[in-house]
Amino acid sequence: VLGWKPGQTEEYIIVGAHYDHIGFGKRFAMDPAAKGTLHPGADDNASGVASMLELARTVAQGPALRRGVLFVAFAGEEHGLFGSAALLERTAELPGRLTGMINFDMVGRLRTNALFLAGLEAAALSAGRTLRRISEYPYSMSDQGTFLDAGVPSLLFFTGLHEEYHTARDTPDTLNPAGAHTLLDVAYETVLAMADRPGEIEYVPGKDPL
Repeated sequence: VLGWKPGQTEEYIIVGAHYDHIGFGKRFAMDPAAKGTLHPGADDNASGVASMLELARTVAQGPALRRGVLFVAFAGEEHGLFGSAALLERTAELPGRLTGMINFDMVGRLRTNALFLAGLEAAALSAGRTLRRISEYPYSMSDQGTFLDAGVPSLLFFTGLHEEYHTARDTPDTLNPAGAHTLLDVAYETVLAMADRPGEIEYVPGKDPL
């Protein structure tokens, strides 16, 4: 599912989140006893989709940016990043040149103001959040990995794993709405940094811990 904010140049960035989860937990469930029970996926990844949609609303109502912004809700992330891979294969059919990507996955459980963010430290620090690196997790753990593998500068917003991950207990009452709001402050500044500042977005290769 795509939404488009035109820019002033031929360049654009992607802001995305995956909307699929694991259904009734017959595959990928962390709690075998709950297989066959609905796994709501409130944090993974309704929180990411809600964040992406809120950013889309804010950016759509704001001024024109240097680069366009393509807002994307991906399918197939849980089974192997299939949705983001399919979109990447078709970027040649889209107008303009993809120069960066921002991904939201599990952003609803901000705790002790600690935000996992791969890249752009200045945005997190200016908003008073504590930045934590995600080197202990593989960079390909979510859809940003698809774009990193293709050499596209990409970021992941993530508030950490928890005991409710991939269980039937990942429900809305476990989320931190106030924390999500502060995360969006950081995310909006990051979107502006990637979409509106002049100059090329630099890609700095990293090493996947796996």
